[in-house]
Amino acid sequence: MARVVLIEDDERTRKSLCRFLELRGHEVVDFADAGPALRSADLARADVIVTDLMMPTPAEWLIRQIHGSVPVIVMSGVMTLKEWSLVGEVGVRTFLRKPFELQKLADAVDSCIAEAGP
Repeated sequence: MARVVLIEDDERTRKSLCRFLELRGHEVVDFADAGPALRSADLARADVIVTDLMMPTPAEWLIRQIHGSVPVIVMSGVMTLKEWSLVGEVGVRTFLRKPFELQKLADAVDSCIAEAGP
């Protein structure tokens, strides 16, 4: 399937989403914050990035750094006008408002993979 980089500061949520994506056949590399993810070689090898927006190191920095080179799915319980404009500005593929159904995440990841092609 795909290599998914998952960035979520809530450990329980991160571990749950990792298990879900792995059960769907994806290889998942997870981080608790955008800072370590930015410094990781795994980021460049990702097929899809799934990230929380509000963390100690804001995901905005990560999203701007990769700027469309890897599809990004953003998850957040809060979406301000600033975050909404960021999502549109840098080409985030999908926004999932927390809490969301796991099938919505699965559909978003599958869509990103299908758009990327073989």
